[in-house]
Amino acid sequence: MDETEAWPEDAVKRLAQAVRDRRDELDVTQTEVSGKGGPSPATLSLIESAARYSYSRSTLRKLEKGLHWPAGEAMRIVRGETASTSPAAADDTSAVRRVPIETGRPDVRAVVETFAAWDAPPKDKLQVLQKLLEQAISEMSNEAD
Repeated sequence: MDETEAWPEDAVKRLAQAVRDRRDELDVTQTEVSGKGGPSPATLSLIESAARYSYSRSTLRKLEKGLHWPAGEAMRIVRGETASTSPAAADDTSAVRRVPIETGRPDVRAVVETFAAWDAPPKDKLQVLQKLLEQAISEMSNEAD
């Protein structure tokens, strides 16, 4: 199932409920979601009332941005997949998201998606990257000793 084909009714209702729940959790109006980069209030109304049976990829991206969801979250909800992160953790940039670990290494794709979805100014993102690099260099130097 993708955004170009009609979705089953339960998928549309699942997305509608998730959007309403997320707005309630954030305590924001449709207009405020739109103002944070989300779809227009009219489109949000259509989504929340389950009035249409599919939305474009760009509308879903806007929805994720306006609701502070990670990239791909809307389609995960539509497909009935487990959410990649709790809505609260996605909104709280001070919270550390749990990254799946396999054989002692983080899932790089999950890390990159989380970082890309982080709604922070580019300067803040660069500072985080700089600190991570400094820490990695320091750890490598300690291992060499």
